[in-house]
Amino acid sequence: VPIERGKSSRINERLELFGEIFKNLDRGFSLETLEYTNLCMNHLLVSFTHLGQFRLVNENRGKDPIGQCINFMLENLNRKLKLEELAAEVNLSPSHFSRLFVNRTGHSPIDYFIQLKTPVKVFKYLAEKFKAFVNPRAFSPFDRNRLPHQT
Repeated sequence: VPIERGKSSRINERLELFGEIFKNLDRGFSLETLEYTNLCMNHLLVSFTHLGQFRLVNENRGKDPIGQCINFMLENLNRKLKLEELAAEVNLSPSHFSRLFVNRTGHSPIDYFIQLKTPVKVFKYLAEKFKAFVNPRAFSPFDRNRLPHQT
């Protein structure tokens, strides 16, 4: 079932939660860490299975031009966006939009957009490595030498 992005998608919250899970697992696998990440994972999964309830929280935020713009950025990570296009998406002048954006996020819109693209590149790399883990023939020769030998 496709999940349509909208003004109340809460994509950033999902990405932050996913990142939090990884950061915690990177610290080790203590019982407390595993319990915490398990609960976070449940929250992440339920955000997809109960989409209506998850998005309901943001319905009143629909008039938030910065949130709308960030959703637009997330939908267009594969494009090169200009300040004028971002401002037009939320019906504001570029100068007013930029001022609001910096006040809210601490970054210019274009800098923020570039920062959004970086985790996507990391996730694509991790996805390729995961595919390689599932299929050992996909590892480079260097990586293959680090795999445990199967007898």
